[in-house]
Amino acid sequence: MLERQLSAYEAEAVAFGAATEGVVDAARTLNSSGHSVTAVGNQSMRTIRSFLAVHDLLDTVRRVSGRVGARTTRLLPDPFLLNQMVEALGTVPERCLFICATAADAEAGRDAGIPVLGYGGTIPRKLAAATIESLSELVVDELINWQVR
Repeated sequence: MLERQLSAYEAEAVAFGAATEGVVDAARTLNSSGHSVTAVGNQSMRTIRSFLAVHDLLDTVRRVSGRVGARTTRLLPDPFLLNQMVEALGTVPERCLFICATAADAEAGRDAGIPVLGYGGTIPRKLAAATIESLSELVVDELINWQVR
């Protein structure tokens, strides 16, 4: 029952909410420059896929990791979903970059061993490899050139 209500609220947010400024362009630009773009979130898989469909990103985002019904109890800031994504991609955390806007998400990235790029001014510098204010066109150029060391 709770899962159904939460999913309904998420669907409403997708239908009536706007995407974070710059996120759609950033995803498309990263994808077109050869980066694998994935989506990880505490929202339901259906909600994340709906967001991608609404913003014409289904062919841009390679994989999705999110809540699967009421069974998923290990949500961010637990690194479980990020670890799951890294494994699904067949890579290692150090070759990934987690772009996020909350300190809790940045903690999950750090705990998963993934370099974090925080945006929006809410991520403490100690949790992120770098921070930016927005995902504007100027920042997209920096993201493309990001080299995980």
